[in-house]
Order: sequence, then C-alpha cells, then structure tokens
Amino acid sequence: MKNNKSIVMVELEKKYITIKNPIFYKEGSIFLCVMLFLQFLTCFFIFILTIIESSDYAYSSEKEPILFEDSELIIATPHGRYIFWVEVAQSAVQRQQGLMGRQGMRADRGMLFDFGFLQIIHMWMKNTHIPLDMLFIDESGNIGAIAANTMPYSTTIISSPRPARAVLELNAGTISRLKIKVGDQILHQIFQSGN
Repeated sequence: MKNNKSIVMVELEKKYITIKNPIFYKEGSIFLCVMLFLQFLTCFFIFILTIIESSDYAYSSEKEPILFEDSELIIATPHGRYIFWVEVAQSAVQRQQGLMGRQGMRADRGMLFDFGFLQIIHMWMKNTHIPLDMLFIDESGNIGAIAANTMPYSTTIISSPRPARAVLELNAGTISRLKIKVGDQILHQIFQSGN
C-alpha cells in the first residue's frame, strides 16, 4: 500500500513537472519577448527624441539672427580719408554668415572679417546677392590685395595671394570710385597694437 502511494506520488510529480515545465518555459519565452520588446521601444523612443531635439536645435539655430557689432573704419588713401561703418565678423559663425542673404547695403557700410592672425584667407560669394569689392588686409592695416567686383552667388574661391589678418567687403565699385589701391591703410581698432 505504501509502495502504491509512493508510485502514485511519483507519477503525480512527473505529471506536475511535465505540465509545469512547458508552462514555465512558455512564460519564460513570453517574458523574454516582452522584455526585449520594451527595450526596443525604449531605444526607439530615445532615438526619436534625439532626432526631434537635434532638428529643433538646427531649426532654431537657422532662425536665430546672427548679430554683428558695428564700428567705425577709415580708409586712408593719398586722395583722402573715407569713413565707413562696418559690421565686424569675428566668430566662425559670423564669418560663415557674412553678407549672405542681404538684398543690399548702403554706400557707407561694409563688413570686416577678422580672422585674428595672419593666414591665407579663402572667401566666396555663395548665397550673396550683392556684388562686392574685397580688400585683404595685413596685421598692420595695410591693404595687401584687392578683389574687385566679385560675382554674386559664385562658389569660386577668392584667396589672398599672401597671408592676411582680415578682409573688408564693400559694395562693388567702391574701390574704383575712391581710387583705393594696394598699400593704402585701413584704420580700425583690430589693427591697433595688442589686438
């Protein structure tokens, strides 16, 4: 009798184990699938949020106006001294923006690109609507080279033939009208000693 009970118990335990194990493994598989799916969803949402934040940043940075500081600049020539009010582009973002997108510029205005130290400077007219005169200036304020009447929208690179510290952009025709030549002097605070 005792023997029969233990056989029945063993049989019941076998059935229980046989029944329990498949359910356990199924539950394990379902649990694993659910966990993997939740991890995938989490990663997917993080990815989407990253894209949205980066696109919002790019959109806002495109829409935020780039501001320039205005200052007085004098071009000293043998024929006279000419005063201009220039926007100074000192940061990389300012220099990259430059006069792109402007529809016009007053005759007594310009933009001074300050690169901070002597180097071969490369300019272009991409997305620039107005023709310009470019003056390449050394660290002492001397005009070292001139590129007159540059072509709007051109992606042709305009390079300084020798190292320059800065570039002054004026309306096209200003060089000719004021008889500005290589060797003439630009007077501005960035060319004072110590700047």
